[in-house]
Amino acid sequence: MRWHADRELHDEDTLIHPADGEAWKHIDREFPHFASEGPGYPGKCLDVYLRPLIEELKFLWDVGHPTYDKYTHEMFQMHAMVVGTISDFSAREMLSGNVVRGYKASLECLSDEGSSSHCSTICRLGHRAFLPYDHEWRFDDKAFDGTVEHGVPPRRWTGEEILAVLNEYDFGQLSNHPNIVAAIPERPDRYKFWTHKSIFWELPYWSNLLIRHYLNVMHIEKNVCDSVVGTVLNLEGKTKDGPKARIDLKKCVIRRHLWLKEGKKKIPQTPYTVKPDQKNLI
Repeated sequence: MRWHADRELHDEDTLIHPADGEAWKHIDREFPHFASEGPGYPGKCLDVYLRPLIEELKFLWDVGHPTYDKYTHEMFQMHAMVVGTISDFSAREMLSGNVVRGYKASLECLSDEGSSSHCSTICRLGHRAFLPYDHEWRFDDKAFDGTVEHGVPPRRWTGEEILAVLNEYDFGQLSNHPNIVAAIPERPDRYKFWTHKSIFWELPYWSNLLIRHYLNVMHIEKNVCDSVVGTVLNLEGKTKDGPKARIDLKKCVIRRHLWLKEGKKKIPQTPYTVKPDQKNLI
């Protein structure tokens, strides 16, 4: 719905969607109040819309539903459960209640240790700690952040442990209204890893699942591909290698040959960037 209203029309005479047709436009003109409606971002209030689904899921887990087995020609009580949600990273915040931005965006280990600001974005470094202790990348300081990694992976919290912490605190009323949100006290640091207690925790088996929320690989692949292609081809607005990235290299004291030169606007060429005269060959 939002796409219909916000998308750019480069040629009004070209029909690429029913919304471009005169019949659709006529409805927009005749009922402007209806045409102006669009979905908002529900945030933590998504739980309100999930309530009927959760009640049905609890019933299917506890009681089940009589079902006919065509193969055996017999009736049986079918039970059902949700083994996890699938979404992009932003929607994961609504479904799980976990914060996905900032220093508290730690979805498994629930620790802000290792989080730092890079190019105006909060990042979590130290991923080499998950490699075997004798892995060569742990000792390759030049290819990474200039340090040798001797750390160990952070402890992963179990579902039972997370639920116990969530049950300790009242996150307040589920609402996006500014007045209600402003009246909710600031959460103690221990609970800032969540925006709210997700309604999925009401499912009796939810805390026993090893993985509760899955990320849509399609979105990740597209974003990574766009970033890699945009950087290699140095596409304006798409590349991740700009002045901010070079300033961050200096901040981290790594790759001195790529730092910005004082008094020069042009940034040093990188070996992975395709030269302008080579772009036509790709």
